[in-house]
Amino acid sequence: MSSLRESDAGPPGATGGATPTEDAGERTIRREPLEEERRFPLRFGLLGRIALALALVGLLPLGLTSVRLIAINRDAMLDQVLTTHSLAARTAAARVQARLESVGALAQGAASHPAFAQPRSEAARLLLSESLVAWAEQSVLAVALLDTAGREVLRAQVRRPGIDGRVAGALGTEPGASIVAIPREAGLSLRLEAELVERPGRLALVVDGAALAGLVEPWEIGEQADLVLVDSSRRILVGSRADLESFPPDLVQVALAGSTQGARRFESVGVVGAWSQVPGTSWTVLSRQPLRIAEATAIRMRRQSLGAVGGALTLIVLLSGLAWVSVVRPVRSLLAAERRWLPAGEQRAVRGNELTALRSVVRAAERGRRDRRALTEVFLGRYQVLEVIGSGGMGTVFRGWDPRLRREVALKTVGLGGGAPGERVAELLREAILAARFSHPNIVSIYDVADHPEAAFLAMELVDGLGLDGLLSRVGRLSVERTVCLGAAVASALAAAHDRGIVHRDVKPANILVAWDGAIKVSDFGIAELVSAAEERTEEVYGTPGYLAPETLTGGGFEPRSDLFALGAVLYRCLTATDPFAGRGMRDTMRKTLNGSLDMEPLLDIEMPPELAALLLRLLDRDRERRPDSAGAVATALEEMAAAHGYRWSSPLERGREEREPVGMPAAPSRWLPTRRPS
Repeated sequence: MSSLRESDAGPPGATGGATPTEDAGERTIRREPLEEERRFPLRFGLLGRIALALALVGLLPLGLTSVRLIAINRDAMLDQVLTTHSLAARTAAARVQARLESVGALAQGAASHPAFAQPRSEAARLLLSESLVAWAEQSVLAVALLDTAGREVLRAQVRRPGIDGRVAGALGTEPGASIVAIPREAGLSLRLEAELVERPGRLALVVDGAALAGLVEPWEIGEQADLVLVDSSRRILVGSRADLESFPPDLVQVALAGSTQGARRFESVGVVGAWSQVPGTSWTVLSRQPLRIAEATAIRMRRQSLGAVGGALTLIVLLSGLAWVSVVRPVRSLLAAERRWLPAGEQRAVRGNELTALRSVVRAAERGRRDRRALTEVFLGRYQVLEVIGSGGMGTVFRGWDPRLRREVALKTVGLGGGAPGERVAELLREAILAARFSHPNIVSIYDVADHPEAAFLAMELVDGLGLDGLLSRVGRLSVERTVCLGAAVASALAAAHDRGIVHRDVKPANILVAWDGAIKVSDFGIAELVSAAEERTEEVYGTPGYLAPETLTGGGFEPRSDLFALGAVLYRCLTATDPFAGRGMRDTMRKTLNGSLDMEPLLDIEMPPELAALLLRLLDRDRERRPDSAGAVATALEEMAAAHGYRWSSPLERGREEREPVGMPAAPSRWLPTRRPS
């Protein structure tokens, strides 16, 4: 169900479908962005705001804390790794020292035995053999008595393949040294000596160096770490590496230069290392490990932090999904339902995100309540207000009931913000009702008028159908046959009004109503005289950009041929689904109307009678003198054209589709416009 609408509130029946804007570009399913949309092109919906709030509350603090912890833990972990390497090197050196001291104590104890006063005696020989057996657990391979020149006097050794060469090599090198390491292919051998007490000479122990290997293990400092025992000749005695190539040269140099112990980062080669000298020897324990391995703990911390952030993101997504299901989707459904029932003028205001749209709906409801109260006061005792069916800058349209005549009516408030003086309201109303009270099948009838200090109220015929703008939003465009028949009906209505001296001033699709039964009616003749009187006191004109004639925009006023220009724009819109002078905004549309060329390309693909194309070009001619002489002449031409081609009007509306549908585009609003030429 629908009713007559005001000029900028949309047609009273246009309660469904998308309505085109005066800035519409190519088809009704598209439109140019509104001015505020160009300034603020991004829409941030309720769900986005909820997700942002969750992120700010949960994710931001966690992210900042994680970044801080990662930075702190990296330095802390590297310092800890350096400390661990230093401790591992010192511990290994201490274990080697303890091992050497343990074996050295055996040599010192045996060297003081009296039996060695006679080194070639049977007692000395027996003592060496017994000592060798007793020291087997200490990995002693041989025990020998040496004279002052280092020559061997007496020896006892383990009988095992390959031992002879190792023992001979150990006893035959560097005489006089207390501790000697002899790396050989058969294995590392150590020689430890002690001075004999009973006579000049030395007691030498040859020890298997493999016992030291278990004392220098990198298990304390983690994977890919190396721990080695090095002598002053840069030979690796035992350890996880056979050479020093993988150790930083700076580390080897500082370790063997006399520094007892330390630990450093060698950033240039990506290594962390430590060293510790074995007291009483020329040996040094070295450790190394790649920095990337040393940072493993920090990396794990980073991964754990990123995991926590990822978990927080997942939680935010889940909470956002819950918010969508429990809050946003119900709000959107509510808004869609409420917007569906708003008149076209109010639907234009419902834009933006859910919160903005909700505020628009609330404001529309408040305006409706205010208008209901005003109408109740003005029409009390005569008209019962049923519902709001349209609203805009000029006023509000209500569905009403006339209890006296028992019929539904459209109750329309007409604000005279253009400048009509208050003392002339009653006179203007009388002139309007007299001028509009004539009967024509294509004109919406006015039944009654009442005045009010702030607005005029009109009771009009209630048309059950859609506005042409809503119809075009549904079907895209009309066929040539329907366009010709509709144009003939509108031209006939204009001719009837012009004959009585009434110029419509705002002919556009929103003011052409198509009833469900196929009737075509032009609305808003009732405010033509009101607007005319208001314009006499201002430098502005009232109308819709894109449908206003050039002479009107330049201050030439309105005349019947101005309505014919608007009729041409309506027919162009019906045929092509776009406005002939559509621009990116109101000023651009006015500029194209005054100075731009008519876009003929959309008409080229339409098969139409040549006389229709010629008539359309005459209607849209900027020179009023080249337009048809009268609306009657246009109506006659279109009727003859329909008769010649067998055109008959059939309504594209389907019965049963009276439900309201969401509006895809706002209706072209009427407004007060300056008469000076836009720049």
